[in-house]
Amino acid sequence: MYVPIWFFHKTRQYLPKTGYLSFVAYWLSFEFLHLNWEISWSWLTLGNAFAQFPQAVQWYEYTGVFGGSLWVMAANVLVFKLLEKMEFRFSPKAALAQGWNFWRIKLLVLVPIAVSLVWYFNIQDEGRDVEVAVVQPNFEPHYEKFNIPDREQMERFIRLSEQVVTPNTKYVVWPETSFDGIRTDDMENHPAMQVAKQFVEKHPGVKLVTGVSAYKLFKDGEPHTRNTRRIERGSRTLYLEVYNAALQLEAGQDSIPFYIKSKLVPGAEILPYHEVLFFLKPIVDQLDGSVEGHGIQKYREAFPSSDGKVAPSICYESVFGDYNGGYVRAGAEATFIMTNDGWWDDSGGHRQHLAYARLRAVETRRSIARSANTGTSCFINQRGDVQQPTEYEVEATIRQNIKFNDRITFYVRWGDMIARFAFFTTMILLANLLAKKLKARAERKAVA
Repeated sequence: MYVPIWFFHKTRQYLPKTGYLSFVAYWLSFEFLHLNWEISWSWLTLGNAFAQFPQAVQWYEYTGVFGGSLWVMAANVLVFKLLEKMEFRFSPKAALAQGWNFWRIKLLVLVPIAVSLVWYFNIQDEGRDVEVAVVQPNFEPHYEKFNIPDREQMERFIRLSEQVVTPNTKYVVWPETSFDGIRTDDMENHPAMQVAKQFVEKHPGVKLVTGVSAYKLFKDGEPHTRNTRRIERGSRTLYLEVYNAALQLEAGQDSIPFYIKSKLVPGAEILPYHEVLFFLKPIVDQLDGSVEGHGIQKYREAFPSSDGKVAPSICYESVFGDYNGGYVRAGAEATFIMTNDGWWDDSGGHRQHLAYARLRAVETRRSIARSANTGTSCFINQRGDVQQPTEYEVEATIRQNIKFNDRITFYVRWGDMIARFAFFTTMILLANLLAKKLKARAERKAVA
């Protein structure tokens, strides 16, 4: 965070005419970089600050969160310039001189909010009704979730699902890593998968979308990836890649749609740039992670069925705007978020995670069904309203008709255009800054 401010001060020194343009460009470029490298923690993006108040930023349909970051930066620059010029004593002349500056700040802050509120109260969800059921099994993740036998866990999943499903239900959503040990080339023979298959066969027309832990065994001679793990089993050496994934089950399907989570949590799911940061291995081990990390896939996809296409967004992925737009560009008409927010315990973390999903609904105008292992499961409509939120640390099921919508918003089509323009501006400014510094150095040498 210090770097863009340092660049700004250097730019003011050598390129004073750029004013505060460089400050805004550098900061937005920092956020854009931070959103797209392996040490990303996008909680820090300023535009996310409005996640609790999506009523004020309905225009994210056009700008995404970088529109919010630009808004915050522009308002702060105007306030700073006002304070810089203000005379801190009563003077009619000074008051008149500063009056227009006050109004510029008021207009910049209030007009976008006013426009957004009018938009919010007049917008209606678009699309066709599809009944979706969500299951919240409530397994404590630190000591319980991965120690309870699969059979007992599946009994709870099936019991809760049977309670909520109706003849009109088209989808049932289970949370992240609902069961583990799924081998990608032998999924149907996993005991938990067989139980899940029996459930969907009992309810024809129901699609089960769930998170799973899976792995791929590499065959002899098959090229390995940077995430490949080596395991010794007696005299055998196995090479495998581990996935945090999602899949869709339904009766009579020829193949199982399978998606691999690709925005990974630093530390827990990936050691960023592990070739360089190998010395952080003890910390990663404490987070139950691995140096190799999880495998990913390079593209987004939507799970298809006769009832539409859904985005299988897994946990941390729901915090990234343009990334989620990729699901919609792949055809998704609604978003299913599968998460395990119990890792947060009952802190502000899981509440923030939920709030960011509200911004994804506004950006994409897609209804969201959110299944958390424990709180908060809910539905979110296309203007960002949370509906039927469940309590934390309780078993729960909810069901609702949500809208499947195929309209593509401006933001989905063009993505983080504001950030890309800021990055382009940054490159021009830094090139000019370097040229000015080199010229000044040459002039000093000539004088000497």
